[in-house]
Amino acid sequence: MNVKLTKLLTSRFLNIQLLLNCLNSVIGGYAVIYLKFKGFTSIEIGFILSLAAILSIIVQPLVASFADNTNKFTLRQIVMFVVVLNCLLCFVLLLGGQTKSIILLLFILISAVHSTISPLTNSLVIEFINKGILINYGLTRGIGSFAFAVT
Repeated sequence: MNVKLTKLLTSRFLNIQLLLNCLNSVIGGYAVIYLKFKGFTSIEIGFILSLAAILSIIVQPLVASFADNTNKFTLRQIVMFVVVLNCLLCFVLLLGGQTKSIILLLFILISAVHSTISPLTNSLVIEFINKGILINYGLTRGIGSFAFAVT
């Protein structure tokens, strides 16, 4: 067992969990406040969050199936693509989200895409663990939860 590699990967996964849980807090925890600020009613907000959840139920298995069946892309590359896609969607929302229809569409996409990141990162860690590289999964998830609370 390579202790140095274990510490390196644990610290990298810890950083991923910190950022991911901070984003979870912002996207999930403050969704209602953000959408209310943008002029949506409570019914519209419920509709948006419901559509995002339904879309994530569709997107997660599709991405997971693609990750399982592709030999062209590694799981790491797929995770990076999903993260970059989500960042781009957030950037477009930040700059161009002035009308309610654009905000609605972008927020649904951001929420659905964001919900696929956590299972993919967990799969990535399990992939390393299955290769015999130990990662302190409990520590990283615990500190990620703490980051959520602090955020």
